[in-house]
Amino acid sequence: MPAKSQAAFRFVPTLARDLPISGQDNEGGVYTSVAELWESPTATNEWYSKSVEYWKAQEPSSTGMLGGYGQLNAGDLKETREFIQELQTVHGLGSACCLDCGCGIGRVANNVLVDLFDQVDLLDPCDKHLSVALEGWKTTPSKKGQAFSISAQYFHPTPNRYDLIWLQWCSLYLTDDDFSGLFSRCLKSLKRNGLVVLKENVTKGNFFTVDRNDNSITRSREHYKMMFNNVGAKLVVEKEQQAWLEALQPVVFYACKPEAWLKVCNECNGPPTTAPTAPHVSEALRLGGRMHQASAPAQKVDVRGSSCDPQDHRLV
Repeated sequence: MPAKSQAAFRFVPTLARDLPISGQDNEGGVYTSVAELWESPTATNEWYSKSVEYWKAQEPSSTGMLGGYGQLNAGDLKETREFIQELQTVHGLGSACCLDCGCGIGRVANNVLVDLFDQVDLLDPCDKHLSVALEGWKTTPSKKGQAFSISAQYFHPTPNRYDLIWLQWCSLYLTDDDFSGLFSRCLKSLKRNGLVVLKENVTKGNFFTVDRNDNSITRSREHYKMMFNNVGAKLVVEKEQQAWLEALQPVVFYACKPEAWLKVCNECNGPPTTAPTAPHVSEALRLGGRMHQASAPAQKVDVRGSSCDPQDHRLV
């Protein structure tokens, strides 16, 4: 659940940065490293199924999306709006198209993003919640983009599409490998000067905690920064949310861009065709529709610094 309490954990933080990041869960499990967590049978076999079942049981409301802390909704949305507006005025963030990845009922998309972007795409694996988010499009039909009923770890966004990809309370449900894969693909789907923003709970020390109620992991700031570095992301802005409860795990905004921008095709103004691209889509999800993606992963090719032959759109 997004509003993560610290009360269940009594942990001694890792003191040295060069030591493996250790952690524990709320059932007494202790892990000497992140690798040990993901190697355990419980994590590998049941990690995603448990979180999916948890969210299916949550009511489609702000209180449900905030783990029972509906009173935090207004302050959370206010700081989100102010953060994005700062990115637009100070860092040149565009306003054409954005994606709310893990949108839930459209709490952020329909109350903030539609006011700041010309087109808003939605993604959530829970159809019950996504259908509520789609209802919000009826009041702002000019802003509706694509919507994806799919888990984030399987999503391959279209290259060169987004000014902003918003990831709020999504990464805590992904394994380290799946988060890194998603973040890397998101970076490659940005327009020039676009940003991926991660808004997430973090621990108060260099350790991680696991909540077995919904199979989620709260990582440390150092943990996220290591993963950003590993996928070639440059941290542009880091800011802690102020409108939050002291008893809960802190919430931090991370705005990232690629370390090096992709060179785009001179003819189509997009990345080379051999760059990672979205799988084929059965139908565009507009209002009331569905979109399903093929399960085959996209080809992993690092095209930073490459260019494209305008005749056949291949890497040169």
